[in-house]
Amino acid sequence: MNLSLTNLIKRLASIEVGLGKAFIANFSFSFLNVLLSIAFTRIYVQYLGAEGYGIIGFYNSLSAFFYSFDFGASATVNREMARTLAQPEKLQQARNIARSLEFLVLIGAFLALVILSLISFPAAYYWITPKSLAHYEIFECFLLISFTMFFNIFFSFYQSGLMGMEKHVLINSWMCFVAVIRYFGSAAVLIFISSRIQAFLLWQLVVISLKTSVLFFLFWKTVSGFYLAKIDLKLLKSILRFTAGISVVGLLWLFVVQTDKIVLSKILDLEKFGYYSFSAGAIVLIFGILVTPLYNLTYPLFSKLVASEQMSALKTNYHTSCQFLATIAGPVGFFLAFYSKEILQIWLKNESFASNTASILSLLSICWIGFSVKVIPYRLRLAHGWVRLDFYENLIAIFSIGTLVALGAIFHDAVGAAIGLSIFAYTSAIVTVYLTHRKVLKGEYKKWLFVDNFLPLSVALLVTGLGRYTIEFFLSTDWLKILVGLFFAGLSMVVSILFLKDLREYIFNSSLGSRILSVFYRKITEERIETDKS
Repeated sequence: MNLSLTNLIKRLASIEVGLGKAFIANFSFSFLNVLLSIAFTRIYVQYLGAEGYGIIGFYNSLSAFFYSFDFGASATVNREMARTLAQPEKLQQARNIARSLEFLVLIGAFLALVILSLISFPAAYYWITPKSLAHYEIFECFLLISFTMFFNIFFSFYQSGLMGMEKHVLINSWMCFVAVIRYFGSAAVLIFISSRIQAFLLWQLVVISLKTSVLFFLFWKTVSGFYLAKIDLKLLKSILRFTAGISVVGLLWLFVVQTDKIVLSKILDLEKFGYYSFSAGAIVLIFGILVTPLYNLTYPLFSKLVASEQMSALKTNYHTSCQFLATIAGPVGFFLAFYSKEILQIWLKNESFASNTASILSLLSICWIGFSVKVIPYRLRLAHGWVRLDFYENLIAIFSIGTLVALGAIFHDAVGAAIGLSIFAYTSAIVTVYLTHRKVLKGEYKKWLFVDNFLPLSVALLVTGLGRYTIEFFLSTDWLKILVGLFFAGLSMVVSILFLKDLREYIFNSSLGSRILSVFYRKITEERIETDKS
């Protein structure tokens, strides 16, 4: 058997995936990433401290605005590659679009790098208020993060292209391998080489440059067109409106998700901001394992169904995906909200850090349930090429979040800010999705609201809440509380699936569900035969 690297890549790239397998492939990486993060965060907290997390959180928030300098190329290449699957005769056109967009990404990435490098000095010396670190050390950190961001822009582009071609197994296999290198390497650098935050950030830069270089190779190897592709200005002009719309919406969305951190970095001192940044980072990481797999696979799937005008299949997959996400996000979010203090104490082994972070983590976990339920409708809008609603929503959101977070922080520090962010999350979800279904998949809003989301979220809140209330009378050990809490969270998922017809039928009709049911049926039949014989 030939086990060469080229044959391995071809085998991974040729694996055909449906909704279920694609979710498993994306979930595998997300799950591994979360496990590694949980395992190594204690080391990072020990060596980097709250100020280290504050620096990373602030500059990640600032640099995130510059990811829109890909000018919408990532979302566009994903959509065009997905449409190619439905229209294979347009493969060469897709190659040319990819090459044209790649050139835009190159220009945008260099612009972002230059601008970020120029603002690193004033940000380090005149905006941040450190306690123990020197201003020049913060400046060095900002420069390293600037170069890391440069490679991340390219990484997002090639990742989106591969996801559009449904190469979920290929890309996630590579991502799992890199995640292991990243986390183990970061710990080794801090323990054996240098405990300075600059060393930690330098290792992140090395890893992202390697990860991006390999994705560049995999993308053009998959389309078999590195030398065939060429820049086509006419094609680029034909998709300019969608690309420009995505770029503007992406920029505004980055403002939306980073506004709270930018505002709080000025209102709170660096230590308190570090607690908020840690909580926000933990929540994004944990919800990433739930949201990212569906986020990555639904967009190309919806785009393909829209291009081939399979509206019935689109409606079915849409509701199934929404129910799937709510059934997972609800139990996990409420579990984190009810057991945040116990989780942090066991995880970090730092009583002070856990006490200052627990309430913030609880509120942000509830907040992100609201943000999560908006993901699938957003991908539905993108598949139809409709971005105007997102433009207006994000524009309003920037001012709304800034106001709510600032008022909350003034009166109740980081906890008040989390409350303000939660109010916005649920209000915007209800209004935005209502407007979505006035134009796309008309008449489906009530089902999205009451069946896809209200039902599973209510079950999750009721079951996990009653579980938390009950164990307070019987258990005192943190480990036991968490284990029982996990049981109730899992129970709420099972109950929700039984109530949700679309999701239940999809699971039972999937290959895995069919195997489970056949084994169960065979077991019952064998027992019945044995009984008849006796």
